[in-house]
Amino acid sequence: MEWLDRKYTIFISFVAIAAFGTLFGHSQSPAQIMTFAGLTVFFLSLGSTAIYTYTPELHPTEILATAMGIASALGRVGAVTMLLIFGHYFATLGKSLLFLCIDPILIIAAIVVFCFGPSTRGMPLQEAP
Repeated sequence: MEWLDRKYTIFISFVAIAAFGTLFGHSQSPAQIMTFAGLTVFFLSLGSTAIYTYTPELHPTEILATAMGIASALGRVGAVTMLLIFGHYFATLGKSLLFLCIDPILIIAAIVVFCFGPSTRGMPLQEAP
């Protein structure tokens, strides 16, 4: 049973990553670092799971494999690029400014999914938008 639509799961995850990531960036004590890093990683995992479930539901069955291949390839290019950018910003700005650079991207993505992402809750794959 789906009690929370993946669209809203992604929205909640992106907002929580921005919030807990920023708190992690400003953490001082080991307890704060472990708590906020753990929550950030939890919501990163939740968000990525929701994205990998939601994305196939947005494509018609006839082009599903091609669309997912393209989305996966672009996602991997983005992941590699982001690792390089993270490394540079972490070394030059520190952990607190790193998340402040990433937060606007997460918030914009959350708003776009919330406003424009179709709901797929309870729909068979063949009826996806």
